[in-house]
Amino acid sequence: MSILLFFAIVMVITSASFLVVTGKEKRQKRAIGKLRTSNELKNLYEYKYFLKGVKQAKMELHIKLTTISYYKLQNKIFFSPFEINVLKEEISANIHELEEMILDQSISPTDFNRQIQHINKRIDVLSYPLASVLQY
Repeated sequence: MSILLFFAIVMVITSASFLVVTGKEKRQKRAIGKLRTSNELKNLYEYKYFLKGVKQAKMELHIKLTTISYYKLQNKIFFSPFEINVLKEEISANIHELEEMILDQSISPTDFNRQIQHINKRIDVLSYPLASVLQY
């Protein structure tokens, strides 16, 4: 009888410890799931921030090129179309590289900010032919 009682106590202790371990594992899995979800949300916010910056850079480039084309058609500015075209192609290539880095998730926010500032400076170079017309 005492042997049965001993085995019963051992069974109760092992099942209780199993339940405690299972509960800890569930809490850990839940915590890992929450962390993963928060990381995914953070990545999504960064991704949206990156895309917004790229979209703004593309818009700035388009506006500058449209303005240059408009004033060139009115013969108000004279510049080398070749230089403008080379700058446009270079800036477009930089923007495309930046988009690929974003899609590959191989860029940090600080690197992105540095890249976007560089692209915006390159876009501002396109303003130089317009300086006389726009009176910068």
